[in-house]
Amino acid sequence: CVGYAPSCRRRCRNPIKQVNRASAFQLLEDLSYIDTSTTDINAKLHELAEFTLCLRYHQSQRNDMVEKWS
Repeated sequence: CVGYAPSCRRRCRNPIKQVNRASAFQLLEDLSYIDTSTTDINAKLHELAEFTLCLRYHQSQRNDMVEKWS
């Protein structure tokens, strides 16, 4: 998980599902071909955050991650 665990003052160490990891890698591959100067990738970044944040604790950090990545 790419989320932040404030109680531990570090990044979350929870694993994410294999299918979500595979989807994230594919999305990153797709993003590498997009011209960000002419294309809004915000929706894609939200999707990436959803794939890379653990379902149990950190899905609420989606907007924070998108802002960090933008």
